[in-house]
Amino acid sequence: IKFRRAVADPAISLLKGFVGVPELAVGLADIVTEGKVGKAAEDAGFRPKETKAFLDELMTPEQQAINKELQATEGFLPTVAKAVTNPSTIIHSALESLPTMGAGGVVARGLLKAAPKVAPVVAGGVGEGTVTAGQNVEQVRQETKEGLLTPEQALLMAGSGFVTGAVGVVGGKLAKKLGIADVDTLLAGSSAQARKELQETAKKGIARRLVEGGLSEGVFEELPQSAQEQIAQNLALGKPWNEKVPEAGAMGMLVGGLMGAGANVISRQPPVTPPPAPPIEPPADTPHDKILRGVARTAERLEATPDAPRALTAQIQDRALRGLVAPYAAPGGDAET
Repeated sequence: IKFRRAVADPAISLLKGFVGVPELAVGLADIVTEGKVGKAAEDAGFRPKETKAFLDELMTPEQQAINKELQATEGFLPTVAKAVTNPSTIIHSALESLPTMGAGGVVARGLLKAAPKVAPVVAGGVGEGTVTAGQNVEQVRQETKEGLLTPEQALLMAGSGFVTGAVGVVGGKLAKKLGIADVDTLLAGSSAQARKELQETAKKGIARRLVEGGLSEGVFEELPQSAQEQIAQNLALGKPWNEKVPEAGAMGMLVGGLMGAGANVISRQPPVTPPPAPPIEPPADTPHDKILRGVARTAERLEATPDAPRALTAQIQDRALRGLVAPYAAPGGDAET
């Protein structure tokens, strides 16, 4: 059970996220076809909603029970309390969102490649808004009786995606002003401009950036984004506008906080390598150095000669020594020792 909860359950959540990637692609096509592409894909056997439900049943009984308790919780603060006391729910939600976030990064990088002058924070917001619109449009279509969308439903969900992207841009700019990394800007970071911006924002202490990154992504971005997306879905499906809105905002805030803090770990500045020290030049020879080397060579030659008088060798060395200390001798006296 421990192995399944630690390895298999997270893998299942990640797999659910990958199911959402083609789902959002179909949803983008639904916007302009009033759901006809999604209906055709469903008739052909593409059923992401049922696939995710099947994957949920593969999780451990403990995780399934925790997830059901969270879904049954009502209210903002109770949802926060339930999720914080069961942090696996936050982790699993974050894992499930990773693949679609990656898809948003692909959109952002494509935009930067096509229009290099676009600010990375704007490209990140466009990517986030695009995938959100696609995913939510298809999820709404799956809930309709006919399996199609009205023009009003398509427009409402596309507009919700636009709002999500706009909030993401504002949040990204706020993160830049705070000197912290933004998740969506990080995902758009294949361009030189994006990397430069991230390096400029990575100058604070890691602990401070973790807290500020969590607040920026969680409170200022994901909370309002999740709330307005839930409102849009409720209106599109004819439900009360505020149904499950506090709960969606609470989980969005917690998951966004986790992702924002994680982004500031990934974007840490690499250690600065100091420039190599200049090579140490050997000191120039002084006249004394030359005298000493000459004396040493002369002494070696004399000692190597069998019949060389030892007194001559000593005399040469004594004269050389007197020549070395002569500059330091006291005026009118002998050299100081």
